[in-house]
Order: sequence, then C-alpha cells, then structure tokens
Amino acid sequence: MTKRAAVIDLGTNTWNLAIAEQAEDKLRWVFSDKAMVKLAENALDDHLIKETAKERAFAAIRQHITSIESHNVPLSNVVGFGTSDMRSFINGGTLAQEIRDQFGIQINIIDGDEEASLIKKGIAQAVRLPKNEPYLLMDIGGGSTEFILGIGNKTLWQTSTKLGVSRLKENYQPNNPMAPIDVDMLTFHFDTVLAELREQLSIYPVTNLIGSSGSYESLATIQLERSKSDEVLNNHFELSLNDANTMLQKLIISSYEDRLDWPGLPTMRAETMHIAALLIQFVIGMVSPTQLHISFYALKEGAMLSWMNQIRE
Repeated sequence: MTKRAAVIDLGTNTWNLAIAEQAEDKLRWVFSDKAMVKLAENALDDHLIKETAKERAFAAIRQHITSIESHNVPLSNVVGFGTSDMRSFINGGTLAQEIRDQFGIQINIIDGDEEASLIKKGIAQAVRLPKNEPYLLMDIGGGSTEFILGIGNKTLWQTSTKLGVSRLKENYQPNNPMAPIDVDMLTFHFDTVLAELREQLSIYPVTNLIGSSGSYESLATIQLERSKSDEVLNNHFELSLNDANTMLQKLIISSYEDRLDWPGLPTMRAETMHIAALLIQFVIGMVSPTQLHISFYALKEGAMLSWMNQIRE
C-alpha cells in the first residue's frame, strides 16, 4: 500500500514543503516547494515575530496546503518542524499554536540538537558519507547554522550556532557593499563563535566539507550558469575549491544590486548571499577541504524519514 506524507520545514527565511510517498519500504519524492516568510524581519531587537511576518507565514501555509491537497495527502499525514526562530522568539510557540488551530497541521518546535540530527539524516540520503575518515557537515539557515562532525553513520560532535545569515545581517547591518570593517567584524564574530569547532577539528581533522541548504545550493546553480553546463541538478553537486574560492570572493565584495542580477543566484538569496559567502570562506579556511560537496537534501528530507516511520507505526 502506498502512503503519502508531507513535511514543512519552518525556517527563518523560507518555509519549505516536501511531499513523498512510501511503497514497499521505498521512499519516492513527489513534490517540493518554497515560500518566503522572513520571520526575523525587524524582530531581533525585541524577539517578537511581527504581524507582517505572521501574515507571510499564514500565506505560506495556505500555499502549501493547496499543494498538499492537490497531491492527495491527508492533513493527518502533514507535520511542520519549527527551527531556530520559532524556538527562540517569544511568540514562536504562539504562532505554532495558531497554525495548528487555523489549519489543523501538527507543528513540532525542535531544539538545535534534533535539528542537527535531522539535517544529517537528510544529507545522508544525497551524499555518501565517508566511512573511514571524519567529515564536517555545515547547514546554513537564516536563524542558525548547524555543524556536525561525523565518521560513517556515527556523529562525533554537533552544535547549533546563531550564525544564521538573516540574524547576522540584522545584527551587524553591513554596508552595501561590505566595507573592510564589516568583513573584519563578522570574521571576528565567526572566530569567537566557532572556537569549539576549531578545537574539535584539532581532534578530528577533516578534508571532507559537505554543505547544505539555500546558500550552498546557490553556489551550485551559480557555477552551472558560469560554466554554461547542461548538467541537471539532482540531490548532490561537487564544486572544486578553486571555483568555490573565486565565486565566494566575488560575492563577498558584491553589492545588493550586483546580486539581484547575478546569473544563477535566486533573487531570494540576494539579501544575504554575501554574508553566507564570507561564512563559507571562513569555514573553508578552518577545514582546508580537498573538495566541496553540496547536498540538496537537508532537514526536511531527514524529517520525512522520521515522520514516515512515525505514521507507519
């Protein structure tokens, strides 16, 4: 018997839908979609999600319910996972309850450790994780960035940091384009927040860096546009360090207007891609990887596996 389910990743910038079906113990992806919500807009001073952001959130849910219904998924098989801003903002829980009451969708607000675990589970569906040497997974979100050190299926260490690109933009409000002082301040902040990661990397040196979510996905689409490649993106992309470093440096010094017209860069990423590029460049400097792997699977794909197992029981 085929069973369909839907998962909504309730992130800081986008609320992402995935629909899948399971038949004979095989998971098949049916549909995916994104909706921009910008939960953190004007919210970092008082930690309150504003009414305009709530309206975007409700619009996103209505958009996704239309897709869910058109793909014949019962609402009892739909779940949302609230991440960084849903758990840290004062009224994040209230917003989750309003969605439950108005739309009948179950919303789970998860902590940073569970978020990291689900991200790893999702990435493992797209990228073959090295069995015999440590690797570092890095998932960049709007409110937080997760880091997971592992070897094979074993997690050696993981953390959820407040290095989300929307949070960084709101807190530091860099010039357009970023001035050297902006780069210095952000880099100092990265170095402070990632001190424990640096310590762990001294214990578990890695050469495999695997990045996931929108900012990393954008590097893949930019590279394909640069190279005029006909390659069809599936769930995994490999980027050489030379190409990555060239691209990152150009993005770091770019203006917002430059990024709006940047070939291959989704418009929704233009506001924060320069900050994401600086963070990725910083981590590459810490890790010195031989290759940059990009996963198009992350939290919602990992959450789908867990959710399918739950509703099957």
